[in-house]
Amino acid sequence: MQLPKNFTPPTVATTFSEDDAGVIQASTEQIDTSVLRAQLAADSYCRKVVPGGKWDCPHCSSAVEDANIELTFTTAQDDTNGFIITSKSQEMIFLVFRGTNSIRSAVVDMKFIKKKYPSVGKGTEVHAGFYDSYVSVQEKVLTTMGQLFTKYPDYKIDITGHSLGAAQAVLGAMDLYQRNSHVTPSNTKLYTYGEPRVGNQDFAAYAKSTKIPKIRTVHAADMVPHLPPMSLGFVHSGDEHWIKDDKSNATEICSAEFESNACANSAVPFLSFLDHLTYYDINEGLCLK
Repeated sequence: MQLPKNFTPPTVATTFSEDDAGVIQASTEQIDTSVLRAQLAADSYCRKVVPGGKWDCPHCSSAVEDANIELTFTTAQDDTNGFIITSKSQEMIFLVFRGTNSIRSAVVDMKFIKKKYPSVGKGTEVHAGFYDSYVSVQEKVLTTMGQLFTKYPDYKIDITGHSLGAAQAVLGAMDLYQRNSHVTPSNTKLYTYGEPRVGNQDFAAYAKSTKIPKIRTVHAADMVPHLPPMSLGFVHSGDEHWIKDDKSNATEICSAEFESNACANSAVPFLSFLDHLTYYDINEGLCLK
């Protein structure tokens, strides 16, 4: 793996406080865009899509009406799944990872062990299970995305995922950024839903240093974004979009260098696994309407 473009080892903060954060309300446009990406994340749980290869599911047409499936991927060992689609009308390439949906992928989630993140800098570590599960589909993803960048050089790139898939989406975005000069902050966006903490503070700083826009959405008291615990050295990066009201989809945006205590962290310790299963009233996990 080549060294990341323009990477300088960052100076990182050691504490996280809402004093560092600004809180604003998400616009209707921001919410509408996030809803569509949450639908894509939900589509990845549908067996007709993955591994079936058919764009036929409850939210398929509403998310991307003219989707062309370029690749579906699945692994036997750790149950890593997802798809790549293109949209001519949107001029977009979408890379989507499925979240925890089996005992095998749940085991990946529960390994709270860090390992060195390659080629970024000494001390940069990531969750070993998340990283290894991404690597199991790395070659297929990189090859297909590279081919699509050549075929559609003007298309934008969207990368998304829910739960374990959100962690894999982060790792996939960083990998593509490092390996392909076509991937830049101006043409790439990352949307995650119920994302667990992917790495340590140095990794969070690196992800932020790429300047790839990242929308990390948390629903109410969803417990998964609070795992692995910060006490083990894991931390999120970037802005957080916190869904506070299910009826109106009212969403607050907390801006901070790393994590803010003003959004979802304020729900600790009163967390809920049920809040992990829906985002913007979209079921994530069961391929339901």
